[in-house]
Amino acid sequence: SGTASSSTFLRGDQTYAEAGGGAWELLQSVNASSTATVDFTYDFPTTYNNYFIYFNDLELASNGNLGVRAQVGGASGVRTGSNDYASARYGRASNGNGGNTDLATGDANANMININNPANFANGDYDIQGCLWIMNPNDDHYKFFQFNAVYGTSGNNIANIQGGGNMYQNGDLSRVQFLNEQGANMTGTFRLYGVKNA
Repeated sequence: SGTASSSTFLRGDQTYAEAGGGAWELLQSVNASSTATVDFTYDFPTTYNNYFIYFNDLELASNGNLGVRAQVGGASGVRTGSNDYASARYGRASNGNGGNTDLATGDANANMININNPANFANGDYDIQGCLWIMNPNDDHYKFFQFNAVYGTSGNNIANIQGGGNMYQNGDLSRVQFLNEQGANMTGTFRLYGVKNA
């Protein structure tokens, strides 16, 4: 792989692509297979403006909800306290032919960031596609994230949800963890990209 021309957009078979004056660089990949958690342990250097984690073809057992937890300062594990996170979501879901449902929800003082609400419908045909934007990994304020996901729901409906979350911790980000909130396993691909400074 190498740097791409300014007209090239990020594709699955390329490590680099031009984006906003910088370049997207693939930093870590995880191919999850029936695992309860997926962890990215990285020092998130200031070489990059922002970081993105893409999750693709993600299946959550037991019609699960996808959650995110994190850690700062190189400490072990992730934060799991009941007052460590907050998140807010908005979006729409189809509700039969011509119908739709509002997906606006939020949580404060929670033990994780919830991405998909309602839960995905794991029937062998649907899975979850989306991304997590890590906004300020090295800023001395609470850690902030944004996310987008599209997935199937019951009744042969589809949902698209966007949102943001934070971890009530200062310091340099050192770990991001994805988990199935129901405690069941998940299978899919996860890719961490850094957006280089121009």
